[in-house]
Amino acid sequence: DEKEFQQENQKSPSKEEGNTVNRKVFSIQKKNYKPERDYGFEHKTKGNLYLKNDSMFALHFVPFKETSSEKFKEDKAVFLIDTSASAAIRYKEHLDKLEDVIKKLALKEVHIFGFDNKLTYYGDSAQDLKKLEKVIPLGASNLHSALKGISAKADVKDARLILVSDGVATAGIIEKAKIAELVKSQKWISRLDFIVPGTYKDAGLIKQIIPLGKNPGTSVELGDELDAILKKLNRKVHTDNKISIPGVKWFYPDTLDSIQPGDPVVVFGELKDKDGNPSKDIQFNGKPVDSFTNLTMDELLLEREAMAARINRLI
Repeated sequence: DEKEFQQENQKSPSKEEGNTVNRKVFSIQKKNYKPERDYGFEHKTKGNLYLKNDSMFALHFVPFKETSSEKFKEDKAVFLIDTSASAAIRYKEHLDKLEDVIKKLALKEVHIFGFDNKLTYYGDSAQDLKKLEKVIPLGASNLHSALKGISAKADVKDARLILVSDGVATAGIIEKAKIAELVKSQKWISRLDFIVPGTYKDAGLIKQIIPLGKNPGTSVELGDELDAILKKLNRKVHTDNKISIPGVKWFYPDTLDSIQPGDPVVVFGELKDKDGNPSKDIQFNGKPVDSFTNLTMDELLLEREAMAARINRLI
């Protein structure tokens, strides 16, 4: 009942300069199969990749390598956990997952806070999350008041702040600009990260405040695999990144607000001259990106993705 790794298509090598790899499409078919979790399939190749069809092109590269120097080191953290009504779905399950995250971070100093309409201090260890299990998630989310009250309830200096919330403020001061201004004023925050429990979030607020600590932070979904969460929380974040490719009609994206070591970047564009090779001209933050390998793929797929990038560029 199962056909594994059946080759459906194989393209011939490209005539572009440099190394070339073929793209193969495989399929797995199962009958009467009930998956117990989400599955992701990732095609991994070594090095940077360059695709071209006529005047359309794509470039795939990793600007920052995963090295020990790219790890973020901070052994003190404040966890600010949303216990308002929006946290009610899978609340206990989220607390269990969060306990695993805190234990794996191996912090020397931890402070656990919960907030809805008011801010409550629960203790200084991962085990204190058990106290939050007795809380029934109700009420509104007064994020501004909670952020303002942390330093009054615990003696924290130069600690990272990890906000476990959807970022939706529904009580007190809810204006994003005022919340951002408050975060800036909290000099003890070495880095601010968001762990988002569900699928809904205020992406605008999160994007606005995660760069405002002494070091820029990131956001991660609590539903992700534990290793993926820890990887993002433990790596540095690079902000205000610029991409340039001279001699092309257009390309997208040209800026990246934030990126972490190991994160891939995919750039789509269109050439002015069909004989051009943007893999030789692309620069990231003013430095050339090299060692591209030519990759062949279905022409319609490249054209479709390039057109989607062009639309995003114009929006």
